[in-house]
Amino acid sequence: MEFEYIIGGDTHKINCEITGDSCEAEIDGVKLHFDYRLLSANCLSLIGQTGSLTVYFVRHNDEIHIFINGEKYLLKDSSGSSIFISGAGSIVAEKGLIITPMPGTIIKFLVEEGDIVDVDQGLVIVEAMKMENEIRSTIKAKVKKINFKSGDSVDVGQSIIDLEELESTENE
Repeated sequence: MEFEYIIGGDTHKINCEITGDSCEAEIDGVKLHFDYRLLSANCLSLIGQTGSLTVYFVRHNDEIHIFINGEKYLLKDSSGSSIFISGAGSIVAEKGLIITPMPGTIIKFLVEEGDIVDVDQGLVIVEAMKMENEIRSTIKAKVKKINFKSGDSVDVGQSIIDLEELESTENE
């Protein structure tokens, strides 16, 4: 996956390939390899060549607030359409495709095709790394298509649900 983020006013290019519980990443031309483990809905453990880090993150609208070793970083997508962390270990790509960043099994869908969903509404529960993760919508949308069924295995980058973004009205 390739995308850009604004960190502290500077745009950074990030390319990453996630397989199982490890990640090969290239950030601004610097190659990194690390293993990761989701500790909770908003906490990751990263283990790399130089040691381990505990990373806390919170998504708010189109921003991700990250806390590492007492330092705060604000990530904001530079294009308005790339990838945002959404809930526990899930991501939304291109503002409409609900995908998972790690292999897992679909436990249960919380919506059906044709449903209208609000921001932060639960869409699907996926079990990954022995944890059940509820994937939530980051946009107000209509559920356009559900691409799997309960019990199916999903791999990194596969679209679980396709959403069609709806315009918000001022009276909401």
